[in-house]
Formats: sequence, C-alpha cells, structure tokens
Amino acid sequence: MSELNKLVSFLQENKKYTTRLYLVTRTLKDGFSLYSKVPDKYEYICYTINTDQQIQKELFNLFLDKTTYCANPDKYVLDDYSVVTDDVEKKILKYTKKEQIKSFIHIVDKDLKDSSELKPVTDLADIADKLWAYIIEISQGGKVICGLRKMSPSKILVSDKKNSFSTIFKMDERSLKLSHDQSVVFDKGLDALYANNTFYIIQKNNFEEIVGLESEYREAAQIAADKIMNSPKISLNFNLKETIENKNRFIRKLAKIKDEIDNISSTRITKMQETAKLFKLSFIVKAGKIIVDDEKELDVVIKLIDDYYLLSQQTGKKYEASVKKEI
Repeated sequence: MSELNKLVSFLQENKKYTTRLYLVTRTLKDGFSLYSKVPDKYEYICYTINTDQQIQKELFNLFLDKTTYCANPDKYVLDDYSVVTDDVEKKILKYTKKEQIKSFIHIVDKDLKDSSELKPVTDLADIADKLWAYIIEISQGGKVICGLRKMSPSKILVSDKKNSFSTIFKMDERSLKLSHDQSVVFDKGLDALYANNTFYIIQKNNFEEIVGLESEYREAAQIAADKIMNSPKISLNFNLKETIENKNRFIRKLAKIKDEIDNISSTRITKMQETAKLFKLSFIVKAGKIIVDDEKELDVVIKLIDDYYLLSQQTGKKYEASVKKEI
C-alpha cells in the first residue's frame, strides 16, 4: 500500500476524528523590507478559529476527496521534490527538507501540537489584509494529518464601516439585505498534505509560495547570478540581475546550478563544447571563456552546467533531462 493510500485508509476507517481549521498570516519581520535579499524575512502566525459541525464535515469531505484523488495511481505518481520538475501536473512531490523552511515549519511541527497556546480569531478584520493560507487538521488517536491551501485576503469579506457596507442576498426572500456579518470563501482544493514529517505536494507553485521556498530560490538565484557575472570563465554581456529582478526569468534554473558554477574549469568547458556540438547548440567560447550575449545563449549555458543534455550509452538516444537522480 502506497504512502498516500495509507492516509486514505486512515481517513476512511476512523470515524471518531477531530477536524480543526487554522488561518495563517504572513508579515515582514521587524527590521526587514520587501526588498531584503534574505529568505528568512517573513513571520508566520497561526490562529485558531471556531467552526460548527457542518463546516467541519465539509472540510473533512474536502480533505478525503482530495487525498483519495491524489492516491489514484492512474492520475498521479509519487516522486521526490526538485527545484525544477518535469510533468509536475502528473506528480505528487515529497518534500522533507524542513531546514530550508525554518520560518514556516514551526506552525505544523510546534504550533499545531499545542494549539491551546494559539490566539483565536475574534474579528476577521484584524487579519484580513495579512491572510496567507489555511490549514485543515484531521486527528484521531494521536495521529495527525494536515492539508494546506494558499489563501488571499480577497477570500475574506469584511466591510470598512466608514466607507462601505455589507449586504447578503436572501434566497428565500429574493432580496438583498444589510449584513453585519463577516464571511470567508474556501476553495475546494488543497495545495499540499503533511503527514509523518513529510509534505506531499499537489500544487508545486502554491506550496513553494506558502512555505517561503520562492523567496529562498530568488536569493539563491541572486547568488548564482553574482557567480556568473564574476566568473573568470564566463563573459556575460548583459545585466543578469536586472533580468532576474524585472522579468523573473531563470530564477529556479539559476538556483539549481548555484553550487555547480564553482566547478566550471577549462576541462569542463571543453566537455561542454563537445556536448553543444553533439546536440547542435549555439555555444560560443573565445580565449577559454564562455561568451553569453543574450538570454537565449544564457539558457543554453545554464542547461549545459546542469548536465541537461544527455546521451544514452545503451541506445544512443539523446535526452533533455531537467530532473535526474544521481546514483
């Protein structure tokens, strides 16, 4: 039985479960700005919120339906997480590197284990503009599994009493009425599951944004850009940092090769030339230096550094492989 099927069995077999809902906010830590080039600049705060039995049932059914769908081997395959992933829409990705998401991980590993210490939501207006995600927690007999979903402030409907007023449409009366209530809209979806110290990622981009990996990749990309711009083996003839900051291009690709850039030597460049010739790539080397004049050429250089172009020793077939597992 697969890991996800075990989660499905747990949900189906245990009827005496407890379902809880938590709202998560994200704000900049004191002393940091939006432009601070460090990944650990955000503070995540988890809040409890009371729900009735009807909402708890809806949340549980959502959790069960999504987990059951993800466990279907005809729909998805389970694979390890990678910065760059092929066929991500067909995979559930496993992520266990908690040390890379230090600011967020305390929520599921600490806060939820002692939720009595968490602040309750008493007024949605207090957190509306900081809302970042919500967590569904299913527990029974000491076992806990969680579901995470990215959430935007627009999902909370709170009126500014000075400049607006809220209404509700009464279906039975077919009429619009004044409302003093606040409301939250929930999507019927999950971006990741968390169980047994492992994240099972359903929506990769949303998960990376929720836990802060996106910020980490941007920082790693900046470091990689510095290395490329200052490398004695590479001549870069445009502003790579501007490309990253203004166009958001190459961020994940650069983050992935950050450490490999240090291994570029004359011997490596010769091997890269041989690969470029075999795959008929535009790759310019002059006086022992790699020449990069534009973004198209940079893309080829990044892929060569990443060992993206491979030749099978068995069949002679050529492959493009962004994801590889070294043995």
